[in-house]
Amino acid sequence: MRKLVPVSVLLFSIVVFIPPRAAEARRGRQRPANSAKASSKSKKAWKRLVVLQRKLNKLPRRAQPADDLDLTLLQMEEEINQISKLAVRDGNVELHAFSLEVEGRLLGAAGQPEEEQRKYAEAARVCDKGACPLRRRRVLGVAARLYEKQGKTEKAFGLFAVINAEAGADQPIDIKRYSRSQDLVRVCRALRSKSGSGACYRLEKKTTGSATFPDFSKRHVKDLLSKAAIGEVHSEYLPLLQACLSAAAKRGDVQPGERFELFWAITNQGRTDRFQCRPSDDQELVDCFRNALKVFRYPRYEGERRTVTLPMIVNR
Repeated sequence: MRKLVPVSVLLFSIVVFIPPRAAEARRGRQRPANSAKASSKSKKAWKRLVVLQRKLNKLPRRAQPADDLDLTLLQMEEEINQISKLAVRDGNVELHAFSLEVEGRLLGAAGQPEEEQRKYAEAARVCDKGACPLRRRRVLGVAARLYEKQGKTEKAFGLFAVINAEAGADQPIDIKRYSRSQDLVRVCRALRSKSGSGACYRLEKKTTGSATFPDFSKRHVKDLLSKAAIGEVHSEYLPLLQACLSAAAKRGDVQPGERFELFWAITNQGRTDRFQCRPSDDQELVDCFRNALKVFRYPRYEGERRTVTLPMIVNR
């Protein structure tokens, strides 16, 4: 005969096994509630930072720290620090970066521009590796414009170059090469007048590993291509040819003082054509010149083709 299980055992089984499931269900219901609570706090903190930022933007920037404590700034700093701690605790990377940015603006209002830039750099690092790319580019832009106002052209250009490179990182090379932001154009003009025609190319190449150029062929078609227009193009693009010569000198293929004559035509569509180099013994150098000229973009124009003759001498 089959042995019966006592009722008391069944009741005990029910008591033992049901509560864990119920507790687990309760914990499951609590998790979204906690998450929603954290999200609500983050939204309130974000709105508060926006208010604080607007207030700080209206305050004048001091040339140096004040002798006495500014209670208004001190209270703002304490509030910003609390928001920063909240962001770190909740793992809200963008909120953390925003709090650092606002703290930087506060330090600027307090007359501490170096500390201000340090906070901007810290905010950019928090958003590194794709964590919050738009916020990163924003804060780098704030830092770059501050450098520009301070007359630190090289630092401003370097940051604008990074912003430009990151914004166009996913673009094909043929598009990315000719994508230059208006900020970069403006600061490049100032840098070129200060440090020479190749300054923008060298600094952008050093900072981002590549260089961008304005595409003059996208502008309105000209009746003729003037020397001034050609000179404007060359102020941007000739560093590419000089880089070829520098690379050949490093290889030991050319000697200081050695002279080369480069010839090419400019098509009506603003491209280069019929390139020649004399002497042409170093094929690697000639190929480098030819590939560099393929990047050049002149204004489109009507009429007879223009030609260019360019002497180049290896620097001593």
